[in-house]
Amino acid sequence: MNRPHRIARQSLMRTLLVPGVLLIVSIVGLILALTGDGTRDWIAALLLALPVAAIFRAWFAPASFQSKTIR
Repeated sequence: MNRPHRIARQSLMRTLLVPGVLLIVSIVGLILALTGDGTRDWIAALLLALPVAAIFRAWFAPASFQSKTIR
């Protein structure tokens, strides 16, 4: 009886996983950029580039990598 509820919760967690990881990466990158110099700036730049790279990958990915639409 709890199966639909469990599936909905797993689906929600799976949906929010990537945005959550991108949020954490962005916050860490911003903190490093504001508090460090030298190597920390390079690491911050790489961390802040990851969300942009994820957006480009999702935008230009072939249809086989994108999720299937329900028809």
